[in-house]
Amino acid sequence: MRRQLKDASVFFFFNESDRAFAHSATLMGVGKKAEVWDPQTGTVQPLHAIHPKPKGSLKIDLSLKPYETEVVVVR
Repeated sequence: MRRQLKDASVFFFFNESDRAFAHSATLMGVGKKAEVWDPQTGTVQPLHAIHPKPKGSLKIDLSLKPYETEVVVVR
């Protein structure tokens, strides 16, 4: 799920499986840096991202445990 804010794009990822997974995702039309926000604790951690071609995209790696969610904010 994606929501566009005035100064950021917010992505919500959910592993609906009973198995862990690791995938990469290319996020289109977003900013320059990615962060993982934890809504329970309020912590913000930087997330390694690369800028592949075409311009205007950002590639991130996701590793989610079974039924885990992650909020990624790009600005």
